[in-house]
Amino acid sequence: MDEQIRLLKEATDRLIGRIGELEFEELVEFVELREQIITEMKRWEQSHALLPKHRQAIRELETYNQQIIAKMTILRNEASLKLKQMSQGQLQRNAYDGAVSTDSYFIDKRK
Repeated sequence: MDEQIRLLKEATDRLIGRIGELEFEELVEFVELREQIITEMKRWEQSHALLPKHRQAIRELETYNQQIIAKMTILRNEASLKLKQMSQGQLQRNAYDGAVSTDSYFIDKRK
């Protein structure tokens, strides 16, 4: 359990140290690693009792959850805004493209 907590703490510290400049992919990697470590911890906990030092370390790691969730929310909102802008651009292009008729002719008269 000590090894899993150490790995999770290191990964969390690295993430929090760069929280302002994180990209979506980095956050996905962290969440996947965290999920893997927590699964291992749960498996270990089934056959062993958690020591007070383990509980304390887990509580300390939980204090970072709000920062991580806030960053996830920011990235989600940015992605949502970009998707909305793309969809509006597509609607405008479709409206413009639909206004042009390919069966029409332009006749220019000479003076």
